[in-house]
Parts: sequence; structure tokens; C-alpha cells
Amino acid sequence: MLILQPGELAFVDNRVAVHGRTSFRPRYDGRDRWLHRTFVHLDNRRTTGYRANSGFMLA
Repeated sequence: MLILQPGELAFVDNRVAVHGRTSFRPRYDGRDRWLHRTFVHLDNRRTTGYRANSGFMLA
């Protein structure tokens, strides 16, 4: 189990890890859980054809 403190961040590689979260009822008081999805890739050469002008954003 990983318990994060405010301001901490964890990256989970879904290809090698099994993970889950316990259920909760939101209170909408500013202290609820927040999950942000982020995609990371390591080799820019494989996605060149999908990026406008070979920039950093995938289209």
C-alpha cells in the first residue's frame, strides 16, 4: 500500500503493476481525492507521424 501526503506524486506503470483504490463518497469540501491521468512515452521517434510539425503534443 502506498499512502501519499499532500503534494506527493506516484507514477504507476499499468503494464507491470496491478493497482486499485478503495471506494469513497465525495464530500465536495476541497479535500476529496483527485486522480489525474497522464500519459508518458519514452521514445519520441515512434510517434513522429502522429505529432503536428514533429512537436511535443500528440494529435
